[in-house]
Amino acid sequence: MAQHNETEFEKAVREGRLVHPEKILQDHVDHFNLGGGNTPVKVMPTGVDQQQVSGFFTQEKFILGRTPQQMEDDLGLKPGDLINGATIYELSQTPNAEQFVPAGYTHMPGGSYYQEASEYPVGAGAIQFRLNEALPAKIVGKVGYEESWKRPSVEQSRNAVSTPLSSGSEKVLSNTEVSESVGELAGNAVAGPAGGEIGKVAGESAGKAQQEAMESAGQSTKDPVKTNEEESSSEEEQNYGYGY
Repeated sequence: MAQHNETEFEKAVREGRLVHPEKILQDHVDHFNLGGGNTPVKVMPTGVDQQQVSGFFTQEKFILGRTPQQMEDDLGLKPGDLINGATIYELSQTPNAEQFVPAGYTHMPGGSYYQEASEYPVGAGAIQFRLNEALPAKIVGKVGYEESWKRPSVEQSRNAVSTPLSSGSEKVLSNTEVSESVGELAGNAVAGPAGGEIGKVAGESAGKAQQEAMESAGQSTKDPVKTNEEESSSEEEQNYGYGY
């Protein structure tokens, strides 16, 4: 695997900073299986329909109530990528722990800390994952560029979250807070609570450095967001929601 293509999760595993990455992956699989807003989905430009999808995907709660124009910003796509509308694919099967890797939130292009040479812009902070292989998927709808995505069957589900990301009702974590939680969790995994505190400090420094680099490059420093559903989850689940 080329190191420049790996996510921060994969880097942490490669460097031995995570003792039980399989538990984190299984935690995500369990959330996918809850259905509703947790359902894995792939947003693609409307065009030739496909029976399989690859690359990055998110969860449906992060696109409910959003237009393709807003999805571009939320998901870190290039402006105009969805100008002809968006096609929403739902994975036909829940990916197992070997078929995907966590990629943090979309404020990290490609699942890594922002770099000036990044091909994609910084997104608003929807959770993202990367498939390790193409998987079967079905189209669950298509929507025009300025038309909000509303899927009745999901919105009526008890797990669905239809609140738009920009409603102001979500819990917002700063880049530094996210980096702190990542470092703390990784430190705990390696060396217990003491290691967690060390990791938290290191994460805070990394977050500040990332933000300074983004600001110096004149890029957005949007913070990852939480849906109402995630806001009520435990602190540990929120850390795992980040990817590690």
